[in-house]
Amino acid sequence: MQAHVLPAGVNDKKPTHVSMISKQRFCVPPEAMTTFWERYARAYTTSQATHMGMLEMSVEMMPVIADFDRKIDPSGNADGGRSPFPDSFVRQVVHVYQNVLHQTFDVPRRQLICVVLRKDPYLTERNGQIIEKHGFHLHFPCVFLHRAQQREQLIPRILQTHASLYGQRIDDVLDQAYCRGNGGPWLLYGSRKHPSMEPYLVHSLIDGDGQCWENGTWRRVLLEMAYPLFEWNGGRYVKSEATTAETLSAHLPRILSLFMNGRDEFAVTVHAPIAPLLSSSSRDKSVAMTRSTSPPPQRQQQQQPRSDGSSTTCARTRTRAWPCGSRFRNAVPSPTTHVCVVANGP
Repeated sequence: MQAHVLPAGVNDKKPTHVSMISKQRFCVPPEAMTTFWERYARAYTTSQATHMGMLEMSVEMMPVIADFDRKIDPSGNADGGRSPFPDSFVRQVVHVYQNVLHQTFDVPRRQLICVVLRKDPYLTERNGQIIEKHGFHLHFPCVFLHRAQQREQLIPRILQTHASLYGQRIDDVLDQAYCRGNGGPWLLYGSRKHPSMEPYLVHSLIDGDGQCWENGTWRRVLLEMAYPLFEWNGGRYVKSEATTAETLSAHLPRILSLFMNGRDEFAVTVHAPIAPLLSSSSRDKSVAMTRSTSPPPQRQQQQQPRSDGSSTTCARTRTRAWPCGSRFRNAVPSPTTHVCVVANGP
């Protein structure tokens, strides 16, 4: 790996990896990735694991992932030490993600495999106060979606579908740093932020039918689907050896990598625009601006037939605005003042 270290002050190359423990940046080209994976697998599965603090830099086309965190004052934990994220909560969150991905992005159920990663809660100090941190990660290794679409389309729909679960506001426990701006780095499987901390490890797997595989049975799902891996050869990615029961542990960092590395078959392509959702605060501001800048609505409203047999109402000012004649699911808000809404809609 030393051959790929970016010296301090060198900014003409974009790093592919950073280390939280050795505090180094790396730029690993495609032709060197196979060797990188082999060396990393040997390190994270041996006594060197406590020294592995490798993170991947965010990329535009990346798997659907999620980071849930909750900070608790251990001295005032009224739940008697129980986790704020019980398995029932995790399964419900996964179910919401799977439904949104299937209904909004047309992802087939067979691809909606979700790997759940956990680690034990731990104590840390923040602003002179001891807090207890709980968390879990979600990773969909068969669904790659553009980072901006995760930020602007997927997460808002997750929050709209279930603003809260089990008394917890999803927006308060879902860390969205990974998809904001240029995105944040993500820990490689088996790596940790500090030698004294534990890594997130696979706890269970929930398939597209909602069945939960625990206690190591999740390995069977990945093996039976023959999860594809690729390596760079002759200027392109070609399929490498199949994952077996003996090599699965070594291949997990590759399976749970942010980088596509030839897994184009899992890329979700949005062929038609999807209507963006506004947060409640943004929606209030938008409505306020519309009321202050738009002319008063006309008294006469015209019913227009739609291709599916229903009708739409066209007006000058109305909420839930979509282009006339478009279907609701794939519509994009019209930039003009003439808008179309579903008749009898809320």
